[in-house]
Amino acid sequence: MADRKEIREDVDKVTRTPEELKERLLSYGEEETWKISVDKVKAREFLDEDFETMYHQVKDAATNKAKALAKKLLPTLEKVLSINKKENATVYKASELLENVEPLLKYSYIAEEYDFQLEGRCRRILDQYDTTYKEVIGFRCKTEMDKVDAKTTECLTLLEESIKAAEEDIVSLQRQMTTEHGQIGMADVTERDSVAKKLIDEENDELKLIQSNCTRDLQTIERKLDEVDKKVKSVSMERGLQKKQLENSLNKNRQEQEQLRARLSQLEEEDRDLTGRINRNNELQAAAEKEHNNCNFQVKKMGERIENLLAMTNASLELMKDMTGCMQDVVNTAGREKKRILNDLEQKSLQSNLQLRDALIAKIIFHQIQADEMTVNLNETSKEISDMEKDLRTAAKTNNSSRVKRLKESLNSMEGEKVQFSERKALHMKELEVLQKRREQVDKELHAGGITQLPTIQQRIQTWKQEQDKCFDNPETGSFHSNISHL
Repeated sequence: MADRKEIREDVDKVTRTPEELKERLLSYGEEETWKISVDKVKAREFLDEDFETMYHQVKDAATNKAKALAKKLLPTLEKVLSINKKENATVYKASELLENVEPLLKYSYIAEEYDFQLEGRCRRILDQYDTTYKEVIGFRCKTEMDKVDAKTTECLTLLEESIKAAEEDIVSLQRQMTTEHGQIGMADVTERDSVAKKLIDEENDELKLIQSNCTRDLQTIERKLDEVDKKVKSVSMERGLQKKQLENSLNKNRQEQEQLRARLSQLEEEDRDLTGRINRNNELQAAAEKEHNNCNFQVKKMGERIENLLAMTNASLELMKDMTGCMQDVVNTAGREKKRILNDLEQKSLQSNLQLRDALIAKIIFHQIQADEMTVNLNETSKEISDMEKDLRTAAKTNNSSRVKRLKESLNSMEGEKVQFSERKALHMKELEVLQKRREQVDKELHAGGITQLPTIQQRIQTWKQEQDKCFDNPETGSFHSNISHL
């Protein structure tokens, strides 16, 4: 006779299943461990508000300031907010990413409006000088010398103004360079990019771990429930067969009672025993079904919690994917704009130095031509003085007093002219020395910037003299061209 206190193994198995699952699940069997991960990925009110504030700033920039980068970022940020609200996913890392690249974002706004231009007055003044010097040559060709000095002084003034204008452009460019370098550097762009990528990698790794744990735990629960279901069905089927066998035995026993009254007492005892076992089997079956239902309820509740966590984690991963692209747009734009502006400023730096070089060369040529003319005048005056001194000695030898007097007066006048020519030449040479040093310094800066093929001054002076000679050879048709624009 079987022990009436026997415990059905399937009832025992389903009763122990929830606790066994808690031990076998990776992280989320206990509600407390599940809550820790939920707190990691779920939305939080104050973080949502911070992100929305930054979102509205980008939106304002896209609408009010018509910023290209802001317009590009806006749809992604809107999608991130939608995921945040719909899927209850946190924007903590998204906020942190935006805060990290915010300086780059602000710089990109400024860079999009960059439109620095050189004043360029130097070349306009040089054109004016070119025209004025043509007038000087015209007066000289017509021997209207009373007008030459004033126009020559005007030419010199224009040359000084052209150099000053070129220097002002260089100062303006240097200020712009200082401003540009003071905003943000390429090293800052690289550093922000590195920090953002580190934040993204850390967050994605953590979210993917939660995602993996959730997936594996749900698979474990599914396998366990399938195992329990199969066990309960198997035992229930076995118990059903036992019940039929007991019922058959009971029926047979009752038949035997009719035939074997002599064994009535024993058979009645067996009848009660069999009836009790049937009732016990019914009770155990009812208990198994109850425990099975309870097990399913607990495990399904556990699974629902994990599925909820998995949904939030998947939403967070999608959010981070969008924010990664968003952040990279900011970094790429800031880097591209920084390179564009620095390249533009470098090119303008070369332009401004070329402009200054043109002005310096124009003035060098002016003083060189003047110095050469003074040399010719000095040579001719010295020759005239020498010839006049011979004439003076001849007049004295022949006792021609009046001629001696006229020659002495002329000699005194020419000596004075010679002194003037000499002084004027010295002034031109002194100015040339200063200008040449400045031109050499400018050439060094141009060479450093990659410009090595520069026109020579001697070639320009030769062309200048040829143009000038044409005018004097044929005053009626000659027209002086200094070719300033080709310096």
